Amino acid sequence: MSDSVALVVLGHDERAFLHRSLRCGLEQSYPGVRVYYLDNGSRDGSANFVRRTFGPEVTLLRSERNLGCSGGRNYALAKTDEPFYLSCDANAFLGPEYVAATLDLLLRDPGLGMAQGKILALSDVDAEPPPCPLIDTTGLELLLDRRNRDRGQGLPAEGHFEETSEPFGVSGCAPLYRRSMLRDAAIVGEVFDEDMFIYREEVDLAWRCRLLGWRAGYTPRATAWHLRTYAPRTRRSLPGRLRRLQYRNRYLMILKNDDPLEILRHCGPVLRFELPALSYLLAREPEVLSAWPELLGLVPRMLRKRGLIHARRRLSPAQSRNLFSPR
Repeated sequence: MSDSVALVVLGHDERAFLHRSLRCGLEQSYPGVRVYYLDNGSRDGSANFVRRTFGPEVTLLRSERNLGCSGGRNYALAKTDEPFYLSCDANAFLGPEYVAATLDLLLRDPGLGMAQGKILALSDVDAEPPPCPLIDTTGLELLLDRRNRDRGQGLPAEGHFEETSEPFGVSGCAPLYRRSMLRDAAIVGEVFDEDMFIYREEVDLAWRCRLLGWRAGYTPRATAWHLRTYAPRTRRSLPGRLRRLQYRNRYLMILKNDDPLEILRHCGPVLRFELPALSYLLAREPEVLSAWPELLGLVPRMLRKRGLIHARRRLSPAQSRNLFSPR
């Protein structure tokens, strides 16, 4: 089938979510979906569970070690060849029309390289959808202060984001990508930057793709549920290593993709975020600042990657100003 979709559920020690996420993948209305499970170095028996529960319905891919979100998605890309690639987190549960509706966006507009639906918040893997659900994400926004956030998060689903639109990028929990865009965006043999490992790798990819002239789409006709395990309000419960990655990757992403003159243009919003954030970290989470030696060590590699990206960019700095949301 020329418009077939590789739907890859990625999991690392997330066995509790797999029955629901994989069953949702298998129940897609679109006929050209092949469901894969990538076991990303799990030690909780996830691979055996999938093999016993789903048999040949789900194609099992395995990595003996945890490659992170970036490496895991790259591994799955290398092991599949369908022209469209949907990377689904283990804690994301797709509605039956999700693939059909997001794929329809991409097929109608060849300039769109990525799409997502209206993803709603769920509190527990076994929970039924609440009667008045809240939005988890309708796409990514990039703010003038260089923060990224999930569009519409926390708003009631009813009455908000009811029309098709074009966000800055797509969230990492259930994005559908055009494989030709991913090939176009690859640098040093990687689509997702494996130096980032986890956190913001999908934002980094979206920014790179936008610089290359690709666009993102959103449709409310595609719905899914996401049991979010990270939010700013819960970040202090994360292990220190993960908080350092989350902090470090913001600067790696900016270094690779941003324009210095545009940062100067937006220095007011940037400083209004950076200075209080630094004060907070010094007072409450000083261990996070130990990410700086590693960050500085990665600067030469990031600059090489930056050179490769910006040598091929199709969006001028003036045009790229439109990528930012004011607030």
